[in-house]
Amino acid sequence: MASEWEELEKLSKDELIIELVKARRAMRNICLVLKELSEDGASDFMYDSGDKPTESWLGKIADSAKSGLEADEYLTSADLQMYGVDEQTADDYIDRIEALEGSE
Repeated sequence: MASEWEELEKLSKDELIIELVKARRAMRNICLVLKELSEDGASDFMYDSGDKPTESWLGKIADSAKSGLEADEYLTSADLQMYGVDEQTADDYIDRIEALEGSE
């Protein structure tokens, strides 16, 4: 079994950037949840609302998110949001994909 280092060295620069943004977003959310828990004893689900990537990056992010899905699973807005894409952009992208698939 390959170590994490060996797995990461196989990734392209773009794939590494996508993984870095995903990890940073997850860390921001964890830090904010812990802060709120320590102050209030309660927490909301997500804090980091994500960003709007360029179309080029959005396609790369979608490809990366798809690669982690099982054969019977479909890409959703939530999948894109886990990679740091804002909700509106993720929803719009999925709507465009569904419209294209519906026209085939």
